[in-house]
Amino acid sequence: MQKRLISLDIFRGLCVIGMILVDYPGTWETRFPIFEHCAWQGITTADFIFPGFMFIMGVSMVFSIKSRLEKGISKNKIYSKIFTRGFLLIVIGYIIELITQDVGHDFSTIRLLGVLQRIGIVYILASLLYLNTNKRYFIVVNIILLLLYWAVITLIPVPGYGKPNLAILPTPEIIPNLAAWIDHVVLGNKVFFWSKPYDPEGILSTIPVIGSVSIGILTGNFLRKNPSQKNVIKTLSVSGIILLIVGLLWSLVFALNKQLWTGSFVLVTGGASLLLLSVFYYIVEVKHIEKPFLFFRYYGYNALLSFSLVAISGGLLYKIPVGDMSLQDFLFNNLFDSWLPEIHASYVFSFAFLFVWAIFFRFLFNRKIAVKL
Repeated sequence: MQKRLISLDIFRGLCVIGMILVDYPGTWETRFPIFEHCAWQGITTADFIFPGFMFIMGVSMVFSIKSRLEKGISKNKIYSKIFTRGFLLIVIGYIIELITQDVGHDFSTIRLLGVLQRIGIVYILASLLYLNTNKRYFIVVNIILLLLYWAVITLIPVPGYGKPNLAILPTPEIIPNLAAWIDHVVLGNKVFFWSKPYDPEGILSTIPVIGSVSIGILTGNFLRKNPSQKNVIKTLSVSGIILLIVGLLWSLVFALNKQLWTGSFVLVTGGASLLLLSVFYYIVEVKHIEKPFLFFRYYGYNALLSFSLVAISGGLLYKIPVGDMSLQDFLFNNLFDSWLPEIHASYVFSFAFLFVWAIFFRFLFNRKIAVKL
């Protein structure tokens, strides 16, 4: 039986913690650049978090599916489990939108897609691809998908605009790329409010995300072969460097862009994920140094639960009124902004939010309570 990879739990927890620090500040008005996503083209530290999640999901998927196959569970039952889990992820994502988005009784603008919805959709697609191809065809299909996405989004004229221009940020008045146009036509007002007319977890841009998960799947397959620890470090590191180089070269003609999830973005963030996993693997699995990373494991052990509860509580802070302001503003103004410079008060609030939830997740971790779908 394959042992649980503690290094993967730590990496997963780091991604959850990064998400909290990026998405739940004390105020959106004043923040350090490290907590900001890139507005359009380019990449920031915050932009590595979501593809890190997808990479980890791919690694974990291999361990889960392979263990079922080894137990003699039929493919039909595995398919059923895959579709059920993917559907539940989509439903949970939609429930979070219903709870946290300020729509009142008007559901015409409720966001249909989101982080968990994208995770659920890609989980299903990547799982089916993995189960029905060998390693060679799995790699070939992924390369074709990335190249096809590149061709579609750079060569097909955009209705009402003409030749695509990926350098321009879409606006309601100017929609210069096909991904934004499809979101606008199909989703309409049901996109993320702050990014209209497109959705950062949109329809067409979900296709290359399969590539991010597939890098994780290939990594998981490699780790399951139980190679020597020295070989693991070497292979993960070299593979990560190669992907980074190829991705950076590709970015010269297909710019790094998280919103469009370009092929160069897939390779650069996949390479970074491999390198970071190799570092954690060396420290934790080889050198057996775990205690400094225990805080990360609290979140990584219950990643889905922590993501969901943090998202719901973070949204509700803005919806619960306290006098003439929200509970979010009340807590921030009175507990943090009253004695700290605003730019520091914002991230200190995030860390406080993080540590409060850590008490609960530490309780679950210490009792080995893991909530899974």
